[in-house]
Amino acid sequence: WVETNSDSTLSAAIYGLNTGKGDPAGVFRINNTLSNASALFAETNGGGPSVFGNQIGLGRAGQFQIGNASNTNAAVRSFTSGTGYAGFFTINNPANTSAGIFSTTNGSGAAVSGQNIGTGNGFGGLFNITQATNTFPAIQASSVGTGPGVRVFQDVGTGAGMDIFMRNISSTAPGFAVDQQGLGNGGNFNIINASSSGTSLFSSTTGTGSAANFTINNTTSNAAGLSSTTNGSGSAIRATHTGTLGDVIYAERQGTGSGSAGNFRISNAGNTASAVFGVTNVAGGTAVGALNETNGVALAIFGGGIKVSTNTLVTGTSITTRAAAYLITGGGPYTFAFIVTEGEVFYIYNNIAVGTVDVAGAIIPANSGKTCIFLGGALRPL
Repeated sequence: WVETNSDSTLSAAIYGLNTGKGDPAGVFRINNTLSNASALFAETNGGGPSVFGNQIGLGRAGQFQIGNASNTNAAVRSFTSGTGYAGFFTINNPANTSAGIFSTTNGSGAAVSGQNIGTGNGFGGLFNITQATNTFPAIQASSVGTGPGVRVFQDVGTGAGMDIFMRNISSTAPGFAVDQQGLGNGGNFNIINASSSGTSLFSSTTGTGSAANFTINNTTSNAAGLSSTTNGSGSAIRATHTGTLGDVIYAERQGTGSGSAGNFRISNAGNTASAVFGVTNVAGGTAVGALNETNGVALAIFGGGIKVSTNTLVTGTSITTRAAAYLITGGGPYTFAFIVTEGEVFYIYNNIAVGTVDVAGAIIPANSGKTCIFLGGALRPL
C-alpha cells in the first residue's frame, strides 16, 4: 500500500521507469484463472481521467489485445453511468488525414457494430459533419467484393428500410443521389414478397416540381427514358390526374429529325384489342382528338382500313344512339335525340326499297346512301 499527499510534480505514489528495451516500465499480472478482477484498476474523484496515456515517440498511445483465441469478450469495453460519452476519440492535427476511429477484422463479423439497447428514442449510429465548408458525405461505404456497398435490414420493425430527411429547407440538393460509374443499373428497387401489394418505387411531392424526372443525357442512346414492363393483367403504365386542370399524359417531341410524340404498338398477333383506345363519359367531350397547328393533316392512316360505329334504325322517329353510320330499314322521319355539334359527319344509308327518308332535314333516296355533315345548325348531304 503506497500513499502520498504531495502536490509536487513527479510525486506519484508509484513511479516506474525503464530506460532499456526489455520490458514495460510497469507490469501488473493476475496469475489465477478463477479471478474475475482486473489486472489494473485506476480510480479518481477529481476532474482528470482515471487513466491517461501519452506517447511522445512513434508508437501507439494504447494497445489492448486478447491472446486467447477462445475468448469471446471484447478487447476493450468502455461504459458510463453518467450523461457523457462512453468513448471519445479526437484528432487535434488539422493536417491529419487518418480516421478518428479505425477498426479492422479478418473474421466474418462486422468491423464496426453499433447497437442501441435503450427503451427510449436513440440512434444505433450517428454521424455528423459540423463544418459548413466540408463537401464530403457524413457516411461513405465502399466494397471491392461482389456484395453491395451498403445494405439496410429492417428485421422486425415497421419503419422504412431507409429514411432520408432533408431538414435544410433552402437547400436544392437531392434527398437521394446515385452516381453509377460502372456498367450496372443506377438503382434497383425490388419487392420479393409475392403477397405484397406495395409499390417498388413510390415518389411524391407537395412542392411545385415533378414527382419524378427521368433523363437520358447521351445522344447516342436509343433506350427509352422510362421503361415499364408487366406480365400481369394490369397496365404497364397507369396515370391518374385528380386536379381541375392539366392533361393526364402530355408527350412532346422537341428534338430535331423525325420521331413521333407517341408510338403505340401491339406485337402479339393473337391480341385483337386496339393499340390506342380512348374513352370519355362526357356527352360534349371527345374520346380522341387530333390537331395540326400548321393547317396540315391532323389525322393520317398509313395502312389498313377504317372501321366506324354503326346503328340500325328499324322503327320510330328518334335516333337515340350516336354512331358514325346508320342503316335505315324502316320508320322515319328521324330526328336526333342528342345534341349534334358543328362539324359532325354521319353516313346514312336508306335500305327501304321505295321512298325517301328524312333524317334531321337531310333527304336520303331509297336504296342509296349519303355522307352528311352537320353545318350551320342543319344536317347537310355532301
